[in-house]
This record gives sequence, structure tokens and C-alpha cells, in this order.
Amino acid sequence: MGDSQPGNIPACGDQLCILGSELVKSGTSSFDIGLMTAELYCLPQYANQEGGAALLAVFLDAYKSNIEHVDVPKIAIRKGAHFLVMDPTVWGRLVTPERMSALVHHGVQLIKAGWERDDAILRTTMLEPLYR
Repeated sequence: MGDSQPGNIPACGDQLCILGSELVKSGTSSFDIGLMTAELYCLPQYANQEGGAALLAVFLDAYKSNIEHVDVPKIAIRKGAHFLVMDPTVWGRLVTPERMSALVHHGVQLIKAGWERDDAILRTTMLEPLYR
């Protein structure tokens, strides 16, 4: 259960705290991880916020170290769907059509690899830390 997105991670002193409740519901960790990784991927790509890449690495490491089993193919499907549906709406006005087309293509590749449970391909993506 959660609402994992970058806007819900304020600094609390020298630590990060995850807050936010507008989308909290029962669900799978795959949904949370897919949403967060998609958003954190876009921050440095489209909003020139380099902290997104660093936060993504910390987020993936923390999730992997605290959860016994992570279903990476399901995460890839959720992340790919976010790239197809949400990001053209949110980020589309900030980037060229060519860059958005590349993101949508990447989303299709993630969904396909996730659906086929192709770990060899998924290990070459930013989800690779979840395999460690």
C-alpha cells in the first residue's frame, strides 16, 4: 500500500520521508515501484533535475533490501504503461515529439519484456538493481 511518487518524498532533516495519501490503496509493490521508477526516470530526462537519478538508485536499493521477492517483470509492465499513458500527458508539453516518441517506444519494450518475463532484457534496464 502506498503512493510512491517523487512529490511525496520530502527531506525530513537529514533523511527522506515518504508521505502522501491521495492515491493510497491496497495493491502490489510492483505498482508502487513501477510508478516511482517511471517518474524518477523522467526527472533528469525532461526536467533537468539530476537528483532524480540518485534518488532512483537509493529507492531501488532500499526496496530490494527490504522486500524478499520483487517481481521485476510486473514492475516493468507497470513502468512501461506509465510511459505510454501518463508521461505523454505530463511531460509531453516539455519535450520534443521525438523524445516523447522514444519514451513511448521504451515503454512498449518494457511491457513486452515484462509480459514475456524476459529477465535478460530487463537486466539491461534501470531495473537491474532489483536483480541483485
